Amino acid sequence: MAALIVTTTKFVESATLLNKIPIPKFSLVLKRVLLNLHQRNASFFNETEAAQLQKLFSLTPSELKSVLGLVAYVYENAAYATTKPPALKAKIITGGVDEKHGEAFMTAWAEEAGGVVNRLKEHAMGGPTVLNGTEWGLSVNVAQSNLARTQDAVARFELTLDKPNADNNNSNNEETLGLEFSHSELYDFFCKLETIQSQLDSVS
Repeated sequence: MAALIVTTTKFVESATLLNKIPIPKFSLVLKRVLLNLHQRNASFFNETEAAQLQKLFSLTPSELKSVLGLVAYVYENAAYATTKPPALKAKIITGGVDEKHGEAFMTAWAEEAGGVVNRLKEHAMGGPTVLNGTEWGLSVNVAQSNLARTQDAVARFELTLDKPNADNNNSNNEETLGLEFSHSELYDFFCKLETIQSQLDSVS
């Protein structure tokens, strides 16, 4: 199955930062992320290690976070889709990762994929978060200036999510997620959904 990786603007920006990291050190970062990918609430590096990486790679804290987030995103999707190493490399290169770093991604995945998938299965915590309900509404924000009176339409969504309990699979932990979109943001979001749907259709 192909990797379900969407190369967004943020992906490309993070790839640009990632490409500046020397390959030997970058390979070690990949291994650390792969070994800890199943620990979803844990940091890949402690504060001291993160500070050292920021200095070593000339990255700000937010830039390092973006790089690690991209690595985790790539490997989580590769694990979910059981993506072959060459297909993984090809996909991320289309998103701005250069050849050398793409090769490092592929090599690390070839070596660690089996263990990563098994650890993720063992730490599934009863199953994935499930969308259980959706509410939506439309509101108009009115702004007044000396020159003009403007109206901005805003769409608001409230998603009810269920997370199966690890100790009792019949019990769910419910949470609510609120989202707000402007007209242009909503349009971009639905375009991405169309892309995801077409990818799902192609592998189903």
